[in-house]
Amino acid sequence: NFSLDLSEGRLWLEFDEIINLASIDCQKFSLQNEQVNATTVLALSSESQTSFVNSTTVEINLTKSNLEYIKYQTNFGTSTENTWLILHADAVVDMAMTPNGNMASELYCAALLEDEYPPRLERFSVYMDTLTILLDFDEVVNISSVDSTAITLLSSRNSSFNYSLTGGNVTGDNGPQIMLQMTPRDMNAIKSIESLLFDRNSSWISFTQNLVTDMNHHPVISIPPHSAIQSSAYYNDTE
Repeated sequence: NFSLDLSEGRLWLEFDEIINLASIDCQKFSLQNEQVNATTVLALSSESQTSFVNSTTVEINLTKSNLEYIKYQTNFGTSTENTWLILHADAVVDMAMTPNGNMASELYCAALLEDEYPPRLERFSVYMDTLTILLDFDEVVNISSVDSTAITLLSSRNSSFNYSLTGGNVTGDNGPQIMLQMTPRDMNAIKSIESLLFDRNSSWISFTQNLVTDMNHHPVISIPPHSAIQSSAYYNDTE
């Protein structure tokens, strides 16, 4: 059997004998939502890292892209019932150099530890030409939970030159990015404040935890005005 920790992005596999870790081929492991006739399948990346000591317990660290894929799903990786691990032929070898066989093996999930970490904003970019703000988070967020009125734009940290959005249109799907198109009303109000969003140096963001949640309903870590984050990129209005 195996366990999956979505907070740390790790798999733990339990075998009935010691496994030669140097022989493990992560590309021959896959996770899926059903034991048979699965509709969602994730092949592990070749860049996945394993533990370093030969043992009956094998630890596999998932890549960020693999972990994001799992968190993106709603019918897979949300409970032990919809999480299965498939070991394809020759995925592992024991200490006698005997492979796991020519047939795939399905392992049931003995324990699934839900993601306990709230999402965190990593960076944001301003596109004045399209009236949009791009926000990048460290994990998948739920696009349907976005409340753009939680955002305040500032000319610097704790600046009195600031503006709180009154709305906005979010496009796209669940993922680590949010593309927010500001309303014409908000954009006109921002442009009337000469020192706000004029360039990258005058583009800062703060927000409350109401901005967005992750797929496990954890609210984002808020950024108060005194800790506002400067935009990582700024694209000027060409009109």
